[in-house]
Amino acid sequence: MEDSISAVRTLADPPANARAYVETVEAMCGARISAVGVGLGETRPRSSTIS
Repeated sequence: MEDSISAVRTLADPPANARAYVETVEAMCGARISAVGVGLGETRPRSSTIS
């Protein structure tokens, strides 16, 4: 079963697998991730991004 992140609003709230993914990307690129898109942004772009 997949974990949905569409309702997540802070970087502390995603499921463990999503946090691990962000941490892996940070390690690979050597930079901190400060914002993550969590859904469709066409109608509510700010509410579809966590930071």
